[in-house]
Amino acid sequence: MNIAFYVESIQGKEGNSEIFDMLNDSLESKEISNGSVFYDNIEYNPVEPKFGMFNATDLWFFTGSLITTSWETYLSTKNVINKFTHQFLFTKNSKVNVFCLNEIADNVRIITTNKEDSDYVKRVTGKPSAMIDQLNIKSLKEVL
Repeated sequence: MNIAFYVESIQGKEGNSEIFDMLNDSLESKEISNGSVFYDNIEYNPVEPKFGMFNATDLWFFTGSLITTSWETYLSTKNVINKFTHQFLFTKNSKVNVFCLNEIADNVRIITTNKEDSDYVKRVTGKPSAMIDQLNIKSLKEVL
């Protein structure tokens, strides 16, 4: 399985560190064959990546499952014509307003990691999200 996340910045904030740790663990345990992170801005992250990290301009060459994490990353991938499946990871920290969330829900599947976020997505978009218990590869494989 080839999975990638697209984040605005690789800065060592909570959500990014969780993604980095999950990809590192999944590659070490061979749960996935390839993991990547695409980014717009490079900054310091204390987690040493054991996966590919690429500037977002390289999305045109990616094939696999791509998970975007913000409105900006969603918009950047919206017009990319390539062989990847696109999902959106919604958390309470996502920078997405109600109108943008509706646009996303109309075009790609939304993944949530808890009931509160799942209920919010359902309430504002009228569409269910793919809820996973926690952000790990086993749960993601079930919804991808």
